[in-house]
Amino acid sequence: MKQKFPKNVCKLNLTQYKKTDLLSYRDDFYPIVIATEAVFPLNYQGRAKKSIQFTYGAFAENEDGSFRFKFIKEKLLYNKTIFELNDIFGKDNTAANLTDES
Repeated sequence: MKQKFPKNVCKLNLTQYKKTDLLSYRDDFYPIVIATEAVFPLNYQGRAKKSIQFTYGAFAENEDGSFRFKFIKEKLLYNKTIFELNDIFGKDNTAANLTDES
């Protein structure tokens, strides 16, 4: 979980959004949602038919005025069931040894 990516891998133009909308979130609004979908080959015989992981986040502002991603929560759609990943790893994330690095 300590993956490091080079800076500027993904550039987003955030100028069209209000700063308060980027930095705040609530239960029904997240400034950024990243969806990662598993695509299975046509001859796939496994049990999973659909698998999408959703990572919900907001932005945090750095001292220099740039923004960084701040993780809030994750959900997994597996076939027709949605799991919150804290259901799997535990609410405090100790089982996965995860920490918020923001």
